[in-house]
Amino acid sequence: MNKFLNLTKINLIAAFRQMNFVRRRANKKNGKGSAYAIVILVIVLMAYMGFIAYFLVQALHPLNLDWLVFVLLFFIISFLVVIMSLYSVNSVLFESTDIEQLFAYPVSRFQILLSKVFGIVVENWIVSLVFALPFFSMYAYYVHPSPVFYIYALICVIIIPLIPICLISVIAYIVSALTSGTKFKNYLNVLLTIVIVAVMIVGINVVLNNPQTSSITSAGTILDGLMKYYPPIGYAVSALYHYNIVDMLISIAWNVLPFVVLCWIFSVFYVSLRSRIVAIKKVKGGSLTFGSSSKLGAMLKKEYARFLYSPMYIMNSCIGVLLMLVFVIAAGAVGKNMQVILDSLKQVGLNIGQITLLVFLFILSITNTTSPSISLEGKNLWIVKSCPVQPKTALTAKLLVHVLTIIPFIIISSIIAIFTLKIGAGGFVTTLITCILFTTLSGLMGLMYNLHYHRFDFYNDMQVVKNSAGVLLNMVTMVIIAAAGVFIYWLLSQFIAVNFYIYAVIFMVIIAGAILYLYRYITTKGEDLFRDLD
Repeated sequence: MNKFLNLTKINLIAAFRQMNFVRRRANKKNGKGSAYAIVILVIVLMAYMGFIAYFLVQALHPLNLDWLVFVLLFFIISFLVVIMSLYSVNSVLFESTDIEQLFAYPVSRFQILLSKVFGIVVENWIVSLVFALPFFSMYAYYVHPSPVFYIYALICVIIIPLIPICLISVIAYIVSALTSGTKFKNYLNVLLTIVIVAVMIVGINVVLNNPQTSSITSAGTILDGLMKYYPPIGYAVSALYHYNIVDMLISIAWNVLPFVVLCWIFSVFYVSLRSRIVAIKKVKGGSLTFGSSSKLGAMLKKEYARFLYSPMYIMNSCIGVLLMLVFVIAAGAVGKNMQVILDSLKQVGLNIGQITLLVFLFILSITNTTSPSISLEGKNLWIVKSCPVQPKTALTAKLLVHVLTIIPFIIISSIIAIFTLKIGAGGFVTTLITCILFTTLSGLMGLMYNLHYHRFDFYNDMQVVKNSAGVLLNMVTMVIIAAAGVFIYWLLSQFIAVNFYIYAVIFMVIIAGAILYLYRYITTKGEDLFRDLD
């Protein structure tokens, strides 16, 4: 048991150290400052989730549909686990460099595998708890549930991440076994993950369009449909709603048994799986040629080549715009079946245009290509620094990749929203301009964070594009900016009549001012920081 706990502790520490929040510095005070900053950001993120949960429960409470927030919460947790574990599961289970050495120790292969899996699970438990606490707190504030509810809620936070981890683990094995570490492996990994997301979206659409679940006023009908189409979440929600121990036990069985069976299968064949799958991959960069008419054009071409080379980079940076398209396409059909919820949201001061803008800003908060772009130079940084270009040109090229990649999706999604969500001309213009400015600010913010929190000693792109400090800090910062805009509007509306469009213009002006300031920072102080990189 002690061996297992020690191995688990090592894997958990390794998982968090991959995030690289604190750079290697001699000054310990700076390290503590970064830790305090992380704690503050987590608290703010939880407050933001609580703010969203407050609005949802407030709208659903008169309809006796408060429990629908659990459906949203559990799907959010499942989605986060899929995104966070997309590459880390494969890296930890099958490509970790310490496994051969562990096989030589007096430790069973089951303990080795389970310690690594448990490290991944604990990491996802912590993330799930950050999102779950605000939702459960708002529900408890309005409903005043039985004490047994809190026990069931804790159990749900523990078991809900297990099925997504199983799915990602199966994908990791299939991909690694078929591709044997080749470049095609990354593309197959992304393809299979997109297939899973597509299947989930189709499944949700089928449920919503099923005549048996079209009536949003029937709680029992909705629960029956959810339990039929996705039992792991359906029975968990039913247990929380009815305080039913039988439903809770069934939910535990649905979530835990597949996880245990998969761990057992992997443990039996782990040595052979590991020896067949492990491979060393080296990123090869092509030569940099100035075939363009300008130095900026040449650097832009080089940045796009690096961006398109890495499926990890593409998937992690652009998953948001894919979700945006899915939202506006699917929301039309969903909105027809959930008109009661939309009407309830209008009663608390939110119209469809405001909801669309809120969703777009949240999605764009997790969509960024610049925050890992400097770190991805890796050991080839000296090539870029020795090119006959100013640091300003290199940094501008990285910003342009972000802007030219994301903005077309914003335009397309905003146009589709006119027809599917009926946001109108005012909503279209407001959404389009605000999101373009927000995206530009996110790109500049990502560059600033990556200049301060860079990492060049990575062994695969996943460590940089998913778990690096620059990426996570940029995402949380942009979520906070979006949340601040929403919260200030709500606060003002409690005391005075606020015109949404006038407020939106003021918000745009503030964002534009922040863009000008950050651009000046990047082209002055940022140039000096780039020159000092090593």
